[in-house]
Amino acid sequence: MSMHVTREMDPIKSAPRQLIMRWVHVKGVRPSAAQRVRGFSLVELLVVIGIIATLIAILLPALSAAREAAQRAVCAANLHNWGIACHAFADDHRGRFPMAFHHTLGAVFPSMFAYGDQYPNQGHTSGPYNTFAENDRYYGVSLETLFSYGLVKGGLLPPGPIGSGVNYEPGGLSGCNLFCPSSQNTLQVAYPPDGLWGEMCWTNYMYMGGLDQANMPFNFGAGTANPSPYAHWGNVIPARREDDRRLGERVLAADEVWWGALDWGGSNRINHTVDNKRPTFQNVLYGDGHVEGHGQSYWTADLNWNDFSLQHWSNGALFYWNGTGPNADAGTPAEGPQEPFPKGT
Repeated sequence: MSMHVTREMDPIKSAPRQLIMRWVHVKGVRPSAAQRVRGFSLVELLVVIGIIATLIAILLPALSAAREAAQRAVCAANLHNWGIACHAFADDHRGRFPMAFHHTLGAVFPSMFAYGDQYPNQGHTSGPYNTFAENDRYYGVSLETLFSYGLVKGGLLPPGPIGSGVNYEPGGLSGCNLFCPSSQNTLQVAYPPDGLWGEMCWTNYMYMGGLDQANMPFNFGAGTANPSPYAHWGNVIPARREDDRRLGERVLAADEVWWGALDWGGSNRINHTVDNKRPTFQNVLYGDGHVEGHGQSYWTADLNWNDFSLQHWSNGALFYWNGTGPNADAGTPAEGPQEPFPKGT
């Protein structure tokens, strides 16, 4: 006896496509992800963007602070190398630290250096000094001399003929102890066309070793009978000799803080960040070789005409290494007896 089996048809498989879609619609069956594409709504996008913006706002200050901390550490290492070179120089010169840079008529510019010893008087038309040793002693040590004592020049090159020069942009010269990594100022190597400066270099650091009242402007060669109005460092005295019993309190070099004009709109060179018109940080190298970083408590007032450490000339150009505000201790230096320049050592 034969049996006839009737196979029930699957309505989904047997129905035309139009009926299937109608059936899906009627039954409320949702299409699969492959059958439909759905993007983010505007609200969802705005939420994601808000979260990303919040994370950036939280992380950026932390990243900036970490970068600045690393740059300050490199800056302190640069100044430490300055100290090593200065002490090596002093060991060969009866304990006398190198002299800071003097321009014509005795004007002092702490962040500049004669580049080399090609010109014994380095632009000083009235100078009686005809040997490199005398030039280093009275007009300021050259960079080539400091390089010979261990200061690292990296890829720094000397200027070319008179009237030529090179500006190294921030971060454009690695491995050079003359560059502060936090500075946004150029490092300039030039041979100015007036011929009065000789070959020179404007660095990111101030060097004030060897300075005292006897070799400041308006007092050049006259001792301390009439204190120079351009020396204004109070008791924050430049280091002169290794045998100073208070060497750890004397300053050799520091981050450049230079207020270059009579008003804030002029050119100014400050290595680290500035809050309105005051620095927020400065590394200072002391005579015993240690480096201290001074923060905002060191700068409790805007840069001003009362707290400067040294004035280059009557057209402004103020240098600071003793801070601002009540703790600046600025004023006429209290240095004790000095010999008239250039007889002293």
